Amino acid sequence: ARHWQVKEGDRVVVEAIIPCGHCFQCAIGATTLCQSSQGYGLYAGTGIEPSLWGGYATHMYIHPKALLHKVPSSIPTDILSLFNPLSNGVRWAYEAPKTAMGGTVVIEGPGQRGLLSVVAAREAGAGKISVTGTSQDAHRLDLALQFGADAVINVDEENPVERVIELTGGRKADVVVEVSAGATQPVVDAVDMVRPGGRIVLAGLKSFKPVPNLITDKIVINEIKVMGVLSAGWTSIDKALDILARRGNELKPLCTHMFALEDADKAVRALGREYEDGTEAVHIALNIAGAD
Repeated sequence: ARHWQVKEGDRVVVEAIIPCGHCFQCAIGATTLCQSSQGYGLYAGTGIEPSLWGGYATHMYIHPKALLHKVPSSIPTDILSLFNPLSNGVRWAYEAPKTAMGGTVVIEGPGQRGLLSVVAAREAGAGKISVTGTSQDAHRLDLALQFGADAVINVDEENPVERVIELTGGRKADVVVEVSAGATQPVVDAVDMVRPGGRIVLAGLKSFKPVPNLITDKIVINEIKVMGVLSAGWTSIDKALDILARRGNELKPLCTHMFALEDADKAVRALGREYEDGTEAVHIALNIAGAD
């Protein structure tokens, strides 16, 4: 409370990674790569005392080195829960590739993080944003247009590389953000749709599957910069909170489902498209202790 100047009743968000502060990565300022592997969610299980390392609970242990951000009470709880995927979008589509004013951005995958990458790219001043998805993603592609995308590409109906070349007048994209889950073809497509000297951000996890037909000579010859980016850091979370404070109501359509804590398993299945109630699940939140 003294360190972060907070008191009981204040609203905060907590960063997933807990930096140790003294390993090599922390010493050079790369706290998202801290070698201690401390953190919340996937970083620590309940077998590590005091066991409260996750968000699907009424309480969470605040480690002395945890990083907290105070947030205003004016942001509704369901919208505030977007801070994590939005901060990822800020880092992937804004910070890491250094998206420039007027730049052309392609986002492969219209999941919640892909859609929020559209918001982040627009905040960066991108001039033209395209989003790729499948026929199953029809509703999400509509949301992409609502959130600022200039074009959407259904990869089941048209060749995404050819369409990007057409949309850019042959120049290709300055930045490609690959955020699809599981599929490897978008990685191959990214190499073919980014311009020489452009940047590719790989953020979609593939369960350690190899990428067939990836021709690395194209990356070398065209001097393409490829970067893997996993998590958000302090500045990207701060920017995400700023966006939510200013534009949270615009992002309300993403908040499709709110579940009670005891239905957390159903919430996870809804996000994985394993549970249907007639509404397309995009972003899921939990109602903890009667939060608004």
